[in-house]
Amino acid sequence: MTLTWHTNRSFIAVMDQHSVLVVDDDIMVRDSLCDMLSDWGCHIMSADCGLNALTILNNENCELVFSDVDMPDISGFELLARMHKQHIEAPCVLMSARADKELEIAAKQAGAFAMLHKPVGINVVSNITHQIFSGE
Repeated sequence: MTLTWHTNRSFIAVMDQHSVLVVDDDIMVRDSLCDMLSDWGCHIMSADCGLNALTILNNENCELVFSDVDMPDISGFELLARMHKQHIEAPCVLMSARADKELEIAAKQAGAFAMLHKPVGINVVSNITHQIFSGE
């Protein structure tokens, strides 16, 4: 049996113990992304809204943020703006079911590392996280 690259030892070694915050008001999306990242050895934190995410970011060391764009309290764009204003340096990957070229451009202009279309696939998440944590 051949292991896919995102489950092999070198990939897991890159991912091991990096802290990742997952922010999404949809519990199914949040939990599935958290489970995936946890299986790869990441230390996972999660928040159900942008304001709870800011509380975590102000109290914990976080190396990467995955955030939904459309949340009930503040948008992923507002979360990103507040992260920058508070000098929180973690890369932020925004996600949206309505992601299109315009939203992708807006995300880049706002300083997001990437804009992902939901549902987010395992290969997309593994490629992004590997790129960030390996420095490639």
